[in-house]
Amino acid sequence: AVIFFSWWQGVILAGMVQLGWIPAFGGWTTEAIVTRVQDFLICVEMCIAALFHIRIFSYADFIDYTRPKMPHQDAADVRDVVEDTLETFQIKQRVVPIDKKPMLKNHYEVTKKEELEEELHKRRAIDEE
Repeated sequence: AVIFFSWWQGVILAGMVQLGWIPAFGGWTTEAIVTRVQDFLICVEMCIAALFHIRIFSYADFIDYTRPKMPHQDAADVRDVVEDTLETFQIKQRVVPIDKKPMLKNHYEVTKKEELEEELHKRRAIDEE
């Protein structure tokens, strides 16, 4: 929507030049003036859009309240990078049990589909009791 609006804004500014509403002055051509005006308007619009984005796309949805607040330790922690690298090169595969946190298992130890289905069936039977 922002790009579409910016395009129409450029069309309107070009129309204003054709109507003579934006004349050349101070050694600047009308094209240079219109370019700078449009650049300035886009900067203002992006600031306004950023304010709306802060409100609409809140960071609060991504806060993990189960972990202690240690931002510097989390920033320096490279375990996630190591796990993703190992998974990418298929050295290890991520297995997420239903009732536990994600853990890594060697890809040879990953449970077969039938075993997973049996475990799921057992858990559903326990939940129904």
